[in-house]
Amino acid sequence: MRNSNKFVLLAGLPRTGSTLLLNVLAQNKKFHIESNSGLCQLMWDMQTSCKINCSEQLLANNKLDSVSQNIIGSLPSLYYQDVSNKTIFDKCRPWASSSNIEMAKNYISKDIKAIVLVRPIDEIIKSIAKLHFDSGGNESIYEELMNEKSSWVMNSFFATLLAAQSKADNLLFLSYNNIVDDLKNVIDKIYDFTNEDKINHNTTNIKTIIKEDESVYDYPEIHNVRSKVSKTPNNIVLPEWVKDQADSMTNILFEHLEIKLHPEVRAA
Repeated sequence: MRNSNKFVLLAGLPRTGSTLLLNVLAQNKKFHIESNSGLCQLMWDMQTSCKINCSEQLLANNKLDSVSQNIIGSLPSLYYQDVSNKTIFDKCRPWASSSNIEMAKNYISKDIKAIVLVRPIDEIIKSIAKLHFDSGGNESIYEELMNEKSSWVMNSFFATLLAAQSKADNLLFLSYNNIVDDLKNVIDKIYDFTNEDKINHNTTNIKTIIKEDESVYDYPEIHNVRSKVSKTPNNIVLPEWVKDQADSMTNILFEHLEIKLHPEVRAA
C-alpha cells in the first residue's frame, strides 16, 4: 500500500527546538506535521519480526522479501491513512541512526531526507534538569541522563553522532541556537533542502498548532511553545563531572558539523 505523500524525517537531540520548528512549518497547509511519531518504532519492530522472529517461516515459504516489502512498506500509508497529497514531517529522534535511515530508504523512499537537530549537550542537560527540579525532582536526574546504557539523551546522542560522522548528503543538520537566533533563515534552509515551494511564515508571533496530550510525559510543560522566539533564563549549575562529560560529547559531535559551538562550551 503506497500513498501520494512525501516524507521528510525529523530527528536528533532532545530540547533542540523541534516543537517550535514544527509549529512554524505547520502554517503551510500543504504540510502535515506529526510530533513525536510512533512510525519509526513500528517499522523497526516489524522489520525485526520479519528478519529475526519469523524469518525461518518466511524463508521456508520463499516469502521473506515480499512479505517484508508489503507489510513494512505499508506501515507509512497505514499510519497516515487520513493524509493525502501532502509533505509529511515525521518526528522521531532515532530516525537519525544509519540503520533507521536505511530502513526509511528501503520502505519509504530511496530519496528520503532527514533534518537532524543538535545543541550543545550541557544546554540540553540544564534544560531537562530545570524541568525536573521545577517538578520536585532531585539530583539523581544527572545519573539517569548521563547513563550510556539506558538514557534517552545518550541514545539520541549516539544516533546523532553516527549521523554526523556519515556525512550523508540527505541529512540537514540544524542547531538550536540558529533556530532561536535566525528562525526565518532556518525555515528557508528547510525549504531549499526539501525542494518545497516557499511561503511566508510568521516567525515573530507563533501560534501553537501542533498539540499533544502532555499528560503522557514526565514533564507536562516539555513541549510548550512561546509566541515570541527567545531563550528562557536557566541558572542551573551542573556538577563538574556532568559539565565535563557534556562538553566532551559536544566537542566530539560538533567537530563533524559545520556549525559553530556555543561560546560557553569549553574546547577539549
